[in-house]
Amino acid sequence: MVCNARKEDFLGNPKNKQAFLEYLGDVLKKDGCEVLHAEGDADTLIVNTAVICAVNATTVVIGEDTDLLVLLLYHADLRSRPLFLKSELKTKKHKVIDILLMKPRLGPEICNFLPFLHAINGCDTTSRLFGVAKGFPLKKIKTNADFKAAAETFCTKGKTTADIIASGEKALVSLYGGRAGDTLDMLRYKRLWEKVVSSITTVQVRSLPQTSAAAKYHSLRVYLQVQDWIDKICDLRRGDGIYLLADWTHVQQISHLLPSFC
Repeated sequence: MVCNARKEDFLGNPKNKQAFLEYLGDVLKKDGCEVLHAEGDADTLIVNTAVICAVNATTVVIGEDTDLLVLLLYHADLRSRPLFLKSELKTKKHKVIDILLMKPRLGPEICNFLPFLHAINGCDTTSRLFGVAKGFPLKKIKTNADFKAAAETFCTKGKTTADIIASGEKALVSLYGGRAGDTLDMLRYKRLWEKVVSSITTVQVRSLPQTSAAAKYHSLRVYLQVQDWIDKICDLRRGDGIYLLADWTHVQQISHLLPSFC
């Protein structure tokens, strides 16, 4: 039977996409290829597999996702065989990044902070900060002690919720150009006042720093993602069971969206 649907429409259905991946995997296995299926985010599985393969052979990872570059720079072993990230774009000027060359140039400290620097300003699973350039956190961590201290919190396992929320607020205040001691709510009010005074058009709310209430949940999600990238496995336990992200929803309470287990 021939499917006449457009590729985008066909693969836009999650069940069709999963069935296609399983079928493609079976075909590749029959041709002698080793196939791995990720149960969740595939980036971690791809990087783990690449790092293991690089122990014995030159390895090339093909992809466009920035997550892959961040994770390869964090997890790559400088004692391994050559490891590359190659652009999948079919152009003559496709990029090839030598991970083992770039990692020592960045330095071990910066590479250890990369998962946080990427997640705090938006990745596949966290929200992008409006008006904050993607490379700005990397510049900020080299010059701002408060931002660096916050990064250390997010890269450390076992931190309390209170520590994560407090460090997340300090990090965001720093990224939005606030001063030490400012809160996001204070900074939001200052920016609104400045825009109202100087602007001749309507002030766009999205251009303001997020509220402390919103930042709290952003910080917790960033911490979860960073720890998942660092430890590869992140279990959310309830008693003897394990929470799955799909089991969670949100309940509206005044101005807050509170996590609720289904």
